[in-house]
Amino acid sequence: GIENNFLGTISSSKIAYMPQKDLLLPWRNIISNILLPIELNKGDLNKGKIKALNFLDKLNLMNYAYKFPNELSGGMKQRVSFLRTIITESDTLLLDEPFSALDAITKEDLQHWLLDIIKDLKKSMVFITHDINEAIFLSNRILVCKNKPMNQLIEFKVKKNITSTELKELKENILKIIREG
Repeated sequence: GIENNFLGTISSSKIAYMPQKDLLLPWRNIISNILLPIELNKGDLNKGKIKALNFLDKLNLMNYAYKFPNELSGGMKQRVSFLRTIITESDTLLLDEPFSALDAITKEDLQHWLLDIIKDLKKSMVFITHDINEAIFLSNRILVCKNKPMNQLIEFKVKKNITSTELKELKENILKIIREG
């Protein structure tokens, strides 16, 4: 029923999806996991490898390029999964709770890292989360699902330089919608 109230158009030449779990293939090394979308799309693997190695270098993961997923921490796996998502060169990234299983310190580090990468690559992002603080930190717009089953979205805009009072009020308004649903 949510599409009945939708006004506007969503357009993008490519959308890349990153699920909650990293879903790295255990029999492939890290560079091979990152290159998987290029391989599946029959793209230029040599160009892709150069790009992937540059990304790994930026993330201080170069020493892990030829390691296997079981040799990486959870945060490292999530970064590799994200690199696999962005190497598709999609305009829009759909990230489904990518940090939900991480410890607080790793989660915060990856949130900062994600904002830097999104800004550098000039990508749009749809980030799904149940964490209100995460939503506020990563977003300029938040859509909260109202009602179960979901049939309405309530939009909140997040100011760049939000004050502590405004932050508290925003959280309270979001929680109110969630609790009513």
